[in-house]
Amino acid sequence: MPLSVQTRATAVQGEYVRLYCQFVKDGLLFDPYQPRVFITDNTYHQESSSSSTDNSSSSTSSLTDHSAHSSESSEPIGAMGPFYAVKETTGIWYVDFFVDPSMSTGVWYDIWTFQWYDSTEPEQNIYEFNVHSADSFINWVSPAIVNKVSNKVASMINDLENNFIFEAQHIPVYWEQGYPSSDKKTYNFAYGSWDKNYRVMIRQNKVIVPNGWYADYNGTIRFDTQRDREDYIEAHYYFKYFSQEELLDFLHLGLKMMNATPPSSWYYTSLASADFTWQAPILLFAAITALRRLVFGFNFQERAFVMAEDGAEQQRKIDNFKQLYSEYNALWLEIRKDVKSKRLPGIAQISVPEYTLPGGRSRWFRYLYKS
Repeated sequence: MPLSVQTRATAVQGEYVRLYCQFVKDGLLFDPYQPRVFITDNTYHQESSSSSTDNSSSSTSSLTDHSAHSSESSEPIGAMGPFYAVKETTGIWYVDFFVDPSMSTGVWYDIWTFQWYDSTEPEQNIYEFNVHSADSFINWVSPAIVNKVSNKVASMINDLENNFIFEAQHIPVYWEQGYPSSDKKTYNFAYGSWDKNYRVMIRQNKVIVPNGWYADYNGTIRFDTQRDREDYIEAHYYFKYFSQEELLDFLHLGLKMMNATPPSSWYYTSLASADFTWQAPILLFAAITALRRLVFGFNFQERAFVMAEDGAEQQRKIDNFKQLYSEYNALWLEIRKDVKSKRLPGIAQISVPEYTLPGGRSRWFRYLYKS
């Protein structure tokens, strides 16, 4: 059965928004015990954060930071809910929330309260989504991103990330200085699509800050209280060069290229329905597309800076990517031809007699059938 994955960043008054949460325990997707969701606005969120901070317990956590847990903060003050989450697949849960037209526009928070086991203390994951007025989206030029992802396609995404472009999807950034916003609480960093399998670390004036903040895993850190202008805020995180939507586009392009390969009468309309033998060429072409993007990115300063600072080193890496691209392309051309030209085995029937008569045309044969 297909699964729906959509962006959570934008919510419109009078419509539903699907809020996802990914639960990771010890580096693996893991199902929690009875996750519940509370919806609250910025005011109530700050009040609950301040009260939990006074009790020496952080009310914020990231996808992989489960050290902050407190039974007192399991139900935020003044929040809507609880809403009971629905399991989509292992470690991925969601809740469909109706954005009432009376809800104020701006930043809202979905607070996921859960336990790993029935006997463990409750923990929290906190995320945000932006509520917009429907009027502002009348002339919106792009619809919300919705992709159909099955277990098979999710497995292909993992294969693409882990076997072809692993390093590009796990790029470390060591203690990058953030630039503050006007509210003195929000700090922005250079890259989005942070890797949720790694814990984000924050330093203030060279001293690690264990709590009192949370990350949206898209390039932003928010503190519960205001910082001084003189404070030096740094973050250590991992980010992905390609987002999940881009990886899905690469795989879909690989499927289209296989459909266009003769005989073109043999085609599939979706990745989920594609034949098992097509997975290897689809993955290869997706990896080829990713390498093209990496090489193309070297033409732009910010993307080139990700891979190397020195010009000579950048050129060396471009040459390596081109060599790898040539090898993948040659392998893909060979595999796609064989996969699309394979023939079905002939239909035949083999009959084995249950008993074998002795002698054939001997006297025994005559004795059996002669009266």
